[in-house]
Amino acid sequence: MFNWGDIAAQRERYGDLVREVEQDRLVHQLSKRETSDYLYLRLLAWLGHVLIAAGKHLQEHYGDAVRISKPLASPGQ
Repeated sequence: MFNWGDIAAQRERYGDLVREVEQDRLVHQLSKRETSDYLYLRLLAWLGHVLIAAGKHLQEHYGDAVRISKPLASPGQ
């Protein structure tokens, strides 16, 4: 027959298992989130490199034309 000490120990063990499973679930959830964040950041980094390359290309081909052109008249003139 069980005594109250055994029942209390079993309840404590059950509580420990529930907390452990919940912690594992949270860790798994965060690891999935970090993966999606990592892919998003990689995409942003790639986009930044593409924009920089496009800007350099535009400066090489059209930079002189912009510097030579006449400045726009201000609204007061």
